[in-house]
Amino acid sequence: MKNINMPIKKIKEYLELAKKGDATLQERYKMILEQKQVIESQMNDFRNCLKEFEYKEWYYKTAIDAGTEKVVENVPSIAPTLEIDKIPENYKKEENRNE
Repeated sequence: MKNINMPIKKIKEYLELAKKGDATLQERYKMILEQKQVIESQMNDFRNCLKEFEYKEWYYKTAIDAGTEKVVENVPSIAPTLEIDKIPENYKKEENRNE
């Protein structure tokens, strides 16, 4: 339970339920499903963070290769939004051609 980041309080609750045996199977199952949802949510958050860092990596590599940020400043997807920044498709293609 500790390896799946279940809070200590929940682990203790789980262990108490386990001591009571089969009568608590449904409750323990529910706890596992709840923790699974927490983990899946965290994984989604990490995927979004990774996408942002990949964008920033692309942004700086492109700017460094060009010697200026001006080459990426006017890219439409750079405009501040609540959505995750995305590397523009046309830049992905150009990058792949240069490799």
